[in-house]
Amino acid sequence: MSVSTDDCKKAIVAHCVENAEKLKKEFSPPLDNAGFQPALNPKNWKREAKYSSGMEIIRDFDCRPFDDQLRAYVYSTPTQILRVIVQGE
Repeated sequence: MSVSTDDCKKAIVAHCVENAEKLKKEFSPPLDNAGFQPALNPKNWKREAKYSSGMEIIRDFDCRPFDDQLRAYVYSTPTQILRVIVQGE
């Protein structure tokens, strides 16, 4: 089974849940739970780019409600997600 955009969005949301406290502090001023809530909705994440680097596929996502202030990068093989990086500004 290949990795889809929806699979990536689910992985991003799971990463946001696991790292919510750290990610909320990356904003100035830091976000509260309500302010961070849009990051937990997969429908708010839009894929901006997809490219390959060797055997690795990299997808860039933007969380629309945050206007480029919350981005995610999903690294995968064609069949498996390897890692997710989420960065706030």
